[in-house]
Amino acid sequence: MINCEMGKESSIIDQLKPIKDIKEIHSIYGNYDIIAKLECASVECMRDIIVKQIRVLKDVHCTTTVICTKPSRTDED
Repeated sequence: MINCEMGKESSIIDQLKPIKDIKEIHSIYGNYDIIAKLECASVECMRDIIVKQIRVLKDVHCTTTVICTKPSRTDED
């Protein structure tokens, strides 16, 4: 989740699109302005993308990362 300068969401989204491990990008409303879904082979890869490619973008104030594990089924089949 990315918090950025007001009015810069589209510019930041355009800069995120070429990053190959980002699978989805959406503008959102609330405490954060953009949500980006990454799929990486390792935590190190994810960290590098966040630190070296996302947080360095002009007008990005801060990011919050949520790491998801494999989904588990909740219904009993």
